[in-house]
Amino acid sequence: MDALIKKVNTGVFNSKPVVVMPISVWDKMRGKIDEMQEDLEMYMSENYKKNILKSRASKKIYTSDQVRKKLGL
Repeated sequence: MDALIKKVNTGVFNSKPVVVMPISVWDKMRGKIDEMQEDLEMYMSENYKKNILKSRASKKIYTSDQVRKKLGL
């Protein structure tokens, strides 16, 4: 992430702070932001938490073939 930040310039436009960066840097940062947003939404979901607890309590084991079949791979 530090390498990306080095390519970013800050400035002022119409008395407001702005950030100028190459599109490639923005695309990488946007991808990371999207992943973090998805993680945050998952962790804040009560259903997600309940499903995790239920899965951890379960002793059911799946073979790799069963997993592929369930996922449609």
